[in-house]
Amino acid sequence: MKQLKTQASILDQVKASARPKFIKGLKTSEKADLERFISSFFVAASLEDLKETEPKKLFGMACSMWKFGERRKPATPLFRVFNPDVGKDGFKTSHTVIQIINDDMPFLVDSIAGFLSNIRGDRIHVMHHPVLAVKRDKTGRRLKTEKELEIKSRADKGAGAESYIYVEIDAKSDEKVLKALEKDIRKILQDVRDAVAGWKPILAKADEVIAELEKHGRGKNKHFFDEAKAFMTWLKHDNFTFLGYREYTLKGDGMATAIDQDQTSGLGILTDPNRHVMRGAHGPTLVAAEIADFLRNERPMLITKANTRTTVHRPVHMDYISVKKYDENGKAIGERQFVGLFTSKSYLASPRDIPILRKKVANVQRRAPHSATSHAGKAITHILETFPRDELFLTSERQLLKTTLGILHLLERPRPRAFVREDRYERYVSAIVYVPKDSYHSGLRQKIEKTLCDAYRGEISVYYALLSEDVLARWHFIIRTKPGQVPRVDHGDLNRKIEEAAKPWVEGLREELVAAFGEAKGLALFEKYRTIFSASYMEAFGPRQAITDISYLQNFDVSQDVSFEVFRGPKDPDYVVRLNIYHPSRLIALSECLPMLENLGVKIIRENSYELLTEDRGWIHAFYMETPNHRAVNIVATEKLVEPLLDKVWKGEVENDAFNALAIHGGLPCQDIVIFRAYAKYLNQLGLPFSQALIEDCLVGTPGLARRLLKLFYILFEPDKGAKEDREKRAKNIIREIHGMLNHVKSLDQDRI
Repeated sequence: MKQLKTQASILDQVKASARPKFIKGLKTSEKADLERFISSFFVAASLEDLKETEPKKLFGMACSMWKFGERRKPATPLFRVFNPDVGKDGFKTSHTVIQIINDDMPFLVDSIAGFLSNIRGDRIHVMHHPVLAVKRDKTGRRLKTEKELEIKSRADKGAGAESYIYVEIDAKSDEKVLKALEKDIRKILQDVRDAVAGWKPILAKADEVIAELEKHGRGKNKHFFDEAKAFMTWLKHDNFTFLGYREYTLKGDGMATAIDQDQTSGLGILTDPNRHVMRGAHGPTLVAAEIADFLRNERPMLITKANTRTTVHRPVHMDYISVKKYDENGKAIGERQFVGLFTSKSYLASPRDIPILRKKVANVQRRAPHSATSHAGKAITHILETFPRDELFLTSERQLLKTTLGILHLLERPRPRAFVREDRYERYVSAIVYVPKDSYHSGLRQKIEKTLCDAYRGEISVYYALLSEDVLARWHFIIRTKPGQVPRVDHGDLNRKIEEAAKPWVEGLREELVAAFGEAKGLALFEKYRTIFSASYMEAFGPRQAITDISYLQNFDVSQDVSFEVFRGPKDPDYVVRLNIYHPSRLIALSECLPMLENLGVKIIRENSYELLTEDRGWIHAFYMETPNHRAVNIVATEKLVEPLLDKVWKGEVENDAFNALAIHGGLPCQDIVIFRAYAKYLNQLGLPFSQALIEDCLVGTPGLARRLLKLFYILFEPDKGAKEDREKRAKNIIREIHGMLNHVKSLDQDRI
């Protein structure tokens, strides 16, 4: 009672917040009807939602819906998509609003919500969907509004049940987007109306099928007909939501057989003769290859999946049940097509109680090399009971047995494994992936999803997750593929990739250490370093990179300051230079290291810091850098030059200036860079009008000239380079090269420098 009183008090505030200007223009009867509408509109709203919204806005929302539904013709929905304006609509929200008023019927709310959330990916911020009893005159003008139950209790025959749906989604500002959304909603409302109108006629068609199967089910194929008849009967008992029906007729014989659509046979969502639920390589198709093949064999029924999603009820791929149509002589003359969705009741039923499935499951258990009463036999029963229901229908008996035994082995020794079924018509790939429960997380799902999509050149259509008390967790992926473009995939190789993706990071570290250092030393290092890497580090780097880092950490000493590692990631472009700075006991401020790195002549794109969970709390600073204009860099040579250079700069043994860019851009070691720095200072002392910065830019911009000048220096001033005459001759040759290169410098200042 307390909640009801609280809700009632909120609604009293809503009514009290009515704008006087608006109320002033209403008749007494209209004011009373608006008050009844407000109470009825929010009657099913959660208390939390009401508390979170200001009464004035709640009034504006309800009042807007009340005004919008003032006049509605019978069997005609009202709907609009708009961004409210206070002056025009009476309330304001930061979201886009969808308002729908329609005759009450099944599937309205879940169809709209499923489309917005699952198909479009919109976030639903607010949703109210009461069913109200509204009395209207012959023109559709509203006379009175009541709560649905109140009208029913009074047996007011003049009132009809109407569905009111109010939704707020992420804001859309583009008028084209709003119009497109409105068009989609119109289609959904029409599909729902068609599905509801067609339901009973489709059930009548199902009765016709049952009678026809009974009539023609004799001879050697009698058991096929009996199961098909039992299955159709089972579907009618609330196990299938029938959404559409259509008939096709076979014409001709043998390979010349053609399939014609009966243009007037459509019911439900297939009322429109131009709508098809199967897609081929070039779009919607009259009859898919799978159906054409089915019509040529002796079985009376095919259960498969449409490769288009329904807009009604749940936005998933529809279930497709095809039953042959027979003439008086029992000859197949066409197809009866039923489309819809298996209900939640059907998914809860045991496959041993479902026609068609019961025989398949029984045969699998009979063919399995285990007694049904043994431990393994009971495990097989559990596997089949929990197997993805759609896959039970679509998987062949032979493949189901193979998959079931494979899952049984995983229960004995849990490990990642994918069981893949490739659609023979190349429309999709079904992959049931098991992983140890401890490995189950969304990041792994995304990795496996990408592995599957890359392998089959497809894209994810849908996935279903199952996490139970079993030692294994499961994902069922449906990968949409393009007929004619599906590669042959080695399932063994695919499973190795999935195992690699699912391997715990620490286990990968153990394997890498043993491979790098041998079992004895590798395991010793593993025990020492297995717990020092943070979760953020493990997310950013693979175990192989950790091997390099461990080699630096082994030399760590609290008395030591820092260590530097220059490298490139395996997938990095050739203009990328990565740098790790290791400190044994503290976090280094960026102001300490950024000037030093910028003087290397690179652009610093990003930096991440990773704490080491050691006794002294060390840190790794990871820098991602790029060369200007994406000039390629030999990373092996750069590593040997830059690491000792940075070490000396950090210790103050070498100056921190832009001459150091010659290490990366000129390929010069630290001791050679010092020579140019000395010349620059000497020239500055002589009073030449060139700043050090200008000289730095000049040499870094002409690395070829810098290397020849350095070579000339050593020839002239290093006696070990040979006899004087020989050195002078070589010097003249280099000077000649330098003069030739000077013809290509950018400016006179560069020439003089």
